[in-house]
Order: sequence, then C-alpha cells, then structure tokens
Amino acid sequence: MLLLVGIVLVAFASLGGFWVGRKAISVFIPEPTPTLFLPSPTNPISSAEVLVSGFNAPADEDPLLPTHTPDEYPLENTPTPTTQMAPSPSVPEPTREIIERAPPATRLVISTLGIDAPVAEVPITNKTWDVSGLTYEIAHLGGTANPGEKNNMVLAGHVTLRVGAGPFLYVESLEPGDMAIVYAGEQAYTYRVVSKSYIGPTDVSVAYPTSDPILTLLSCTNWDAQNRRYLERVAVIAELVEEGAP
Repeated sequence: MLLLVGIVLVAFASLGGFWVGRKAISVFIPEPTPTLFLPSPTNPISSAEVLVSGFNAPADEDPLLPTHTPDEYPLENTPTPTTQMAPSPSVPEPTREIIERAPPATRLVISTLGIDAPVAEVPITNKTWDVSGLTYEIAHLGGTANPGEKNNMVLAGHVTLRVGAGPFLYVESLEPGDMAIVYAGEQAYTYRVVSKSYIGPTDVSVAYPTSDPILTLLSCTNWDAQNRRYLERVAVIAELVEEGAP
C-alpha cells in the first residue's frame, strides 16, 4: 500500500506539482548548469597526465617586455608558424556519421597585452603537450576545441624564452572583461575573460571538454629556483561573445 502511494506521488510530482487539500504545491526543478565532460577512451585528452611541459626557465636579465605588438602583424599579412609540430593522431568517434569540425586556430590577438602571434597545433606526446619546440608561436593543445565550437579550446604560450620574453609574459595579468580574438584563417572569434585560476602541473581538468564555447589561455607561473621548475599553471578562462572582431 505504501509503495502504491509513493508511486502516485512521484507521478504527480513529475507533472509539476500535486494537490494538498485545495492548495497546489509545485516542485522546483533547477536549470541545468554548464557541464564539464570527463574525457572518454575515444578522446585523446584521456591520455594526458601533465598539463604542458617544456616551459623555459626565467631569464636572468632585467624585466622583460612583450616582443610583439599588433602593428607588427597586420591582418592582411598574418605570419605562418615557424615551427610545425607533428599532427595530432586522429581518434575515431563512436558514431556512424562524420562530424565536420570548424577550421583550426591560426592566430591569437590580445591587444591589451600587445600579443599578435601565430598558432601551431601541439599533439599529446608522452602523456603531455610538449611546447619546447615553440618560441613566439602559441600552442593549440591537440584534442581541444577549434575556434567557435561549443567546447573548450586551450591555447598555451611561453612566459620566457632563452632569448628573452615569451608571448605570454603578461597573460597572468588579464582581468575579467579583457578581450582575446582567435582567428581561424580570416574568420575571427572574440572571447571575453571571465575568470582566472591556478592549478598544479598534473591537473589536466582545465583542458577537459565543456558544454559551452570557451577559451582557456594557459601558461606557467610560480618559478622554483632551487628545483628549477614551475610549480603551477595559470589558466585564464574566456567565453565566446561573438563571431568576428569587435
């Protein structure tokens, strides 16, 4: 008998409410929040255990300045990456249909930091994304989204190089409201910074797929001079606000 009553109450609740006496009691169902999807066996990110390796040690020089400004790379003359990384291995998805992806990122512009740099894809090798082969290029972490996709696109860059400042020297200073523009060929996608976090080198969750179109800018921070390594990664999160440049 109690089981039957319980079934009836659940059935009424699923319809939005039930009656007690002459008053209706509504059932509140919260709106879904953006989700972070754990990588699956078919997702290449599931093999990553270290969040980007190959960052350079800080230079023993005076404070460094960004090496590039937007005027050096005009829109009609976008440079091509000087270093070509090996292509990321394709991983078949468990579906019978071929899903056409958006074009890959080719350029990143953050005018507030004087960043205007080409983008090169870096695949996962030895359970990490190794950016030691890049200099002024920005690394597009293989397995993450392309510009404009409803997913998480992760771009990483050097803070310092062996010859001076890296393209992400001041990326840690970005604040909510700052803009970043990612190009896929001639198509521009504008992202607005919403948050910033600090994580350990083995916390790869900031590269996981998401339900919303976001951009994650990643670099190293908190240099340990004694052990000569960076203790943390800084992740700047931005949301897609429009297709095109503002």
